[in-house]
Amino acid sequence: HCHGRTIAMATQLIMLLLPLLARAMVAMAPPARLAPLADLQLRRATDGADVNVETLLSEQRRALLVLGTYPADFNMVEYLQKLRHYAPALREKGVERTLVTVNGSPESCLKLSTLLDLPEEIELFSDPSGAAGRAFGVSRGWLPDENLSPYLKLFGMLFGLGAGGTLPSVIAGYIGNPWGTADWIESALAQGQAAGRRQSVPAPYVEA
Repeated sequence: HCHGRTIAMATQLIMLLLPLLARAMVAMAPPARLAPLADLQLRRATDGADVNVETLLSEQRRALLVLGTYPADFNMVEYLQKLRHYAPALREKGVERTLVTVNGSPESCLKLSTLLDLPEEIELFSDPSGAAGRAFGVSRGWLPDENLSPYLKLFGMLFGLGAGGTLPSVIAGYIGNPWGTADWIESALAQGQAAGRRQSVPAPYVEA
């Protein structure tokens, strides 16, 4: 019992420190890391149009830019599920559109949007090479240019090498996070069942 309480307290401490660490990292980041996406063209998944993201961000409409990973990554899927769930709250805060770069082909981005039934204001942009992330100085992980086994790099990442937020998230995933909220999970499960992918969600959570 004491051991479980210690783990819970440690997890809570980590969760409290992570936002402070993130703010410190942003504060230390050179301006170039937050530079606009000048001259970078990305293909919009819905209509195949090549657009300049800097131009989109310069429009008067308030927008949220999310630099995502590849389409089949569970982190990418879960983040989009969160955006879908919280879209009404974002609209209430004045966010009129959400631009998401995905490291995959336009076809895979469109498939992802269809599977998750994303609303129109969540727009996916194909960025196979990750150019948008590099323009903003997004970390490429541990030893990104070394010719090492990807499994070795993954093993190092699990211990926080090149990705400091990985280990706390993994721990919370195994033992749970009693201070978090699960509304978006219920919403995602309901959407999946309504699309015929899941059968174990209680009826009250099924979307009409």
